[in-house]
Amino acid sequence: FIFIPILIYVFFKANKKQKSFFFVYGALILVLAFGFKLGDLAVYRMDEGWAHYLDYNEKRAFLTDYGWPDYYNNTQKFEELGISIVDYENFLTWDFGDRDLFDLETLEALIEIKSGEETSGLLSRFFMAFIPGFLKYTFAGFLFLAIAYLMVHGDGKRKYIGICTIIMFLMVELILVYRGRYLLYRMDISATLALVVICFYLAATEKAYIYTKRSDWLFLAATCIMALVVSKDVVSDIMENRQMVENNSEINQLLRADDSNLYMVSTSSGGVCVTNIWEAVAEGDYANIFRLGGWLTESPIFHEQMEKEGIENLYSAMIREENVYCVDKTNYGYKLAYLRENYDANVDMILVKNIHGTLIWKAVTEDLQVDLNNYADGTQILEYDTSISIQEDEIQVEGTVYEPDTDSFKQKVYVVICDGVTGEQKAYYATQIVNEAIGDKTNGRYGAFYTQIDGGYTGEEQIYILLENENGYYYIECE
Repeated sequence: FIFIPILIYVFFKANKKQKSFFFVYGALILVLAFGFKLGDLAVYRMDEGWAHYLDYNEKRAFLTDYGWPDYYNNTQKFEELGISIVDYENFLTWDFGDRDLFDLETLEALIEIKSGEETSGLLSRFFMAFIPGFLKYTFAGFLFLAIAYLMVHGDGKRKYIGICTIIMFLMVELILVYRGRYLLYRMDISATLALVVICFYLAATEKAYIYTKRSDWLFLAATCIMALVVSKDVVSDIMENRQMVENNSEINQLLRADDSNLYMVSTSSGGVCVTNIWEAVAEGDYANIFRLGGWLTESPIFHEQMEKEGIENLYSAMIREENVYCVDKTNYGYKLAYLRENYDANVDMILVKNIHGTLIWKAVTEDLQVDLNNYADGTQILEYDTSISIQEDEIQVEGTVYEPDTDSFKQKVYVVICDGVTGEQKAYYATQIVNEAIGDKTNGRYGAFYTQIDGGYTGEEQIYILLENENGYYYIECE
């Protein structure tokens, strides 16, 4: 769209032979592109499951990519669909994989609500929200530099084409604001770089390459300064992304290897992926990890694995199945509220593992029950080191416990408080964390733990650390 003015400009400058070339090969490219697309869709629609998925995903994308209808302006319509504000806020996190509530019929109804919303205030959103937000991009300076360079070096006709291109750029961004897709880095940078390239192309007359004027050197210096500013941020982003990739690679390997458990992964967990959107789904990628939302929801792959695991609903499985966990970095509060409203008012979410900020939760509806008689003395088997702090209103327990040559990520750690007078036992989940001093998961890398237990204590309580792993159940009596 942005290239339309310059294509028209190039076309009218071309001779008759070049115009013929332009028409023939341009038409061929369009025919091939649309032909391959239509053929691809036809193949998928030959299968009933994939046909359903295409319909679902198209409507899902309309809402998640271009914005939901406003809940407060359409409260009655949402309530008629059975969608509360709790449901709405959870869906906004992209975790829409509850097939009992977020089905195809609901999508269609939501799209109808959205299509009826007024578009008044579009220009105010463009000038009040988009433009200040766009100016915060580090690459915005390059755009203004390129426009200024064109205005100085371009001839009259080229400046006119440049102005038309700038107008097309603004129209594209206005459309994005209208569709609810504005201020998205991956979209804004592509449109901006297209305009930058066009501006420099239009300014690239013969004299533009001869730096004889002071203005030429000022433009060159400004370009270098802008490049340094942007490169600083780019290098910083690269370093952060590299660390995130390393952490995500580690957690992905751990989750996939723990195939006795199932993990329901929130979209907010970033790189904890089932599969990359740009790659074909490899066999086993959906083995024990399910996205609570995302581009494969309602696909035949999604349904096939759910049937294999005997799961009817991803959300209810977190409560009803003992071996199902929720992975969520930032939006676990929304998950808890959603579970309480739709499945069990008494449910709570306990943090059982924290791996470099990736949080793994266990949904529970009752107190943890353990019987010490089922646990063997692990004093001679386990490696452990514990620290206990007892105050009047809480007990803090932390340390390390693991069995050598076993997978410390797969183990479960509990803390049991035994009343010194009545003998009553209460069990609590402990949160496992990474021991950065150890690089091997079979020698305790994930054996570090901590827990904080509120209540009134006398200091006479007996405290036990319980460990469950692939070899058995063990306890350590803390001194």
